[in-house]
Amino acid sequence: MEKLEKHELLTARILTHVARYGFADVQRFAHLAKGIGIGRSLLYFYFKSSEEIIEALCEHFKHGLNEFDEQIRARRLNFYEYVVSLPEIKDLVFFAHECQKEALRNPALMAPILLVAETVDSYSFERFKVYYELTHYDPEQVAFLYGCLRSKWWESLGSYDEWGRREVEAFFSSVDSVTRTFKLGCSSPQVSD
Repeated sequence: MEKLEKHELLTARILTHVARYGFADVQRFAHLAKGIGIGRSLLYFYFKSSEEIIEALCEHFKHGLNEFDEQIRARRLNFYEYVVSLPEIKDLVFFAHECQKEALRNPALMAPILLVAETVDSYSFERFKVYYELTHYDPEQVAFLYGCLRSKWWESLGSYDEWGRREVEAFFSSVDSVTRTFKLGCSSPQVSD
């Protein structure tokens, strides 16, 4: 196995570790090495600093998220299909969540958050509007509703080890209920001239 390939595999293991436990161990090489089941010297061989690790994690995340974004767009998933496909990228979802928590302390972690917004979140928002037939409602109200639901999503993620399709289905059910209530409570859709 080539050095670059081993570096990628190691980066993937570190990303999973961060997704599960947060960024604290990235600053402590001995803890990180133990957490991913390798020797500290091997970790030092591939990464000279925590900054190098974060850079590699962000690059790995970028590659994985862009690949997922291409797949969902090619498959033309509707909003429900998109939401229930998220467990396929569980590591990326929880890594993004950890980046949100740490971005104020480490601005380098804003890049993954911005990438989510530019890719899968923009797709999700467009599919959300179509799925619930919200394209003719006040765009500001719809954007506000989606923003609230997105915030609730991040708040309700829960534990990495206990998160899967069942939890995503339950979240979708609450989105469905809130959105249908929103539509009932809104004035009639805007009519184009």
